[in-house]
Amino acid sequence: MDKTLDVDPAIGVYSVPMSGHYSITDLGLDPNMMNRVMRIYMPRTFEVLVNKTDSILLHEAPCGSTLYPEVYFDAKWMSWFVKAVQELGISFSMWGGDASFGGGGEGFYTSWGETLIGVLLPFECLEGYNPAYASVQRPHFVDPDHPLARLPWTEAGHVELLNKVETKLGATLIAEAVLDETRYPWIAWWKSGSGRVLGETQVFGSMGTTNRMFNEWRWYQDFVIYLVYFASDKAIPDDVYRTHRLREQINLHADRSLLLISLLEFIEKFGANSVDFYEELEEINLVEKEAEEYYRKGDYDRVAEIFDEIEQAWNGLNRRAVEAKESALLWVYLVEWLAVTGVALVSGVFLWSVMMRRRLYREIRTTSFREAL
Repeated sequence: MDKTLDVDPAIGVYSVPMSGHYSITDLGLDPNMMNRVMRIYMPRTFEVLVNKTDSILLHEAPCGSTLYPEVYFDAKWMSWFVKAVQELGISFSMWGGDASFGGGGEGFYTSWGETLIGVLLPFECLEGYNPAYASVQRPHFVDPDHPLARLPWTEAGHVELLNKVETKLGATLIAEAVLDETRYPWIAWWKSGSGRVLGETQVFGSMGTTNRMFNEWRWYQDFVIYLVYFASDKAIPDDVYRTHRLREQINLHADRSLLLISLLEFIEKFGANSVDFYEELEEINLVEKEAEEYYRKGDYDRVAEIFDEIEQAWNGLNRRAVEAKESALLWVYLVEWLAVTGVALVSGVFLWSVMMRRRLYREIRTTSFREAL
């Protein structure tokens, strides 16, 4: 999930890994080692947390395990989160999973609702799932004009499974999962003290889920990115299609840069001078960084204009790089041509000598057999 979110220039992810039941039982991870790793990555002090963090997200993070007591979420960190949200206005989100909210109900995890974090959440954490097993439920936004509803939900896979919760009094329900006449809470938010708190309860990989929304819907990445936007009170763009395209261009730029650098390193082995190309690439990168800055500010019109300029610069740079490659490999091509031509000539002369110069060979006399009478 950290790589999913990090593709957006407005989001910089600092991830802290935490082991769950699946990681321990199926993947064989050592819970003691995972807890040590978590302590290493977690900010060491409250000041470090609030100085480097704008938004806190818990996704599939267990607060405790009934089978593995080594797995636990330190109460000190919980108190930091509550203080950061309620007093300093840092946003907080919890997304669904077996270990989220009420802990799934299989008996593997304890409930977040019984911890200090419970006061932050816009949901009452219950035990189990909605429904009990995965099924086909359609997304429904309570307010059809909500910014998250701008995504093309008609193309999305169904909501199959949710953590079992109830919306707290005072929280705003954003979306539900609808099965026939039954409606299950899916996304809700509220203010806890000075900070915004978002809850999203969809569960993947459990109780027969096929994860079609996650695996097949190409807009799922946009969805989770905009969940972070909404929790952080950052405006979700009106034209999500254009923003999707701009984000793809930003990430494509990095791939194109790596591809060009690989080409330049290749032709340098044949003595080509690539200094000018690196200087021009650096200029394009500076312009692209400027586009990312405008993206973070939400000025998508300016981003589109800059990428039109970048595309023209890339076309010229790629053309000249290919010409430099052809020039650098000229002698390679010439040697290959001479070698192939030379072999063809020698082979031709030999074939002519064998097949045409018959005088080099003694003729074979013929004999005949007559039947004796």
